Amino acid sequence: MPNKSLELLRLKFNSPLHLAKGKSDYVEGFDVLHSDTLKAALLAVAVELYGDDAVVGQDNFSCPWLDNFHITSGFTYWNDEFFFPKPLGVEIAFSDEEQKTWKKLNKNIRFVGKSIFEEILNGKKPEISSSQLSEDGEYASKVFAGMISKDRFVTKSVVEQRVVVPRATNTEETADDAGDAKPYYLERAFFREGAGLFFLLDCTESTHRKQILQCLEVLGENGIGLDRSTGNGHFEVLPPKEIIFNLPTQSDRLIALSLFCPDLPTVESKDFLSNSHYNLCKRGGWVTSSDDSANLTFRKKSVYMFCEGSVFPDASPSGKLVNLRPAAAGTGHPMWRDGRPIFLPMKSHAQPDNL
Repeated sequence: MPNKSLELLRLKFNSPLHLAKGKSDYVEGFDVLHSDTLKAALLAVAVELYGDDAVVGQDNFSCPWLDNFHITSGFTYWNDEFFFPKPLGVEIAFSDEEQKTWKKLNKNIRFVGKSIFEEILNGKKPEISSSQLSEDGEYASKVFAGMISKDRFVTKSVVEQRVVVPRATNTEETADDAGDAKPYYLERAFFREGAGLFFLLDCTESTHRKQILQCLEVLGENGIGLDRSTGNGHFEVLPPKEIIFNLPTQSDRLIALSLFCPDLPTVESKDFLSNSHYNLCKRGGWVTSSDDSANLTFRKKSVYMFCEGSVFPDASPSGKLVNLRPAAAGTGHPMWRDGRPIFLPMKSHAQPDNL
């Protein structure tokens, strides 16, 4: 059985985290740090540290600094257990449940521990007990075995009420004169002791790898996500380590561990979509950095990408880098979103009858 090793980077959060979905309310956030968000954040720090000339390309089709490495999205870990997206279209069996309940349980599972993940990659059908599910049913791991239900969790979310007070338009006007205060709600995710987010790095050039780690340290000090100015999203980077995957000797599928934006020939290739299991997510959002503050009122262009955990035919699918800079004049530098994922090989599973 062949092995594949990648560099594992763990982020230990010292404060709560909210990864906004780009909607008008903040009641619910992402529980995955998408790869394109993380790469864009690292790029922004790299520009500050090393300057435009060393980082950003001179056209709208490439970015040399981003071209030199690939990352997965950021997923949760707890101590020595690492949770990966459950491959779409795959079923997990439950030894203590009737088969008619498997469908419901499988629909809830979004992440699986590394040992279960490797079983799936190797074409096996994992079998666990329902006591190895987290309290909310979204995580499946053997580390939960023997724990009482309320202790089987990795993160806890708290929804807090906040108030937006309109700004006064002149020095004589008070906040009350400017308009009514508007309440809103914000979800903040808290990690349990020993838990955080991790991502995998594929970078073979030592100088570039050193820059990436430097940028990650600065990003931890600046914070990531929403409400950074009030202390959210700050983290420290734990010492890098190696993670090794036991992979199948023969594979006919690929699973994406990052967001995937395919090029047109890939999408149009014969039977590519019909032989894939996938979810789509819309990427875009507001302009958050610009030389001209007026540009912060613009929305970026939008693009749909395949989500993490999507499974494709092993036909060397090719991803691409996209520039979401809006068409409005004067919006400055390219706004890159990287849809070139890290794939892992996977062996086909028989399609379950009840999924």
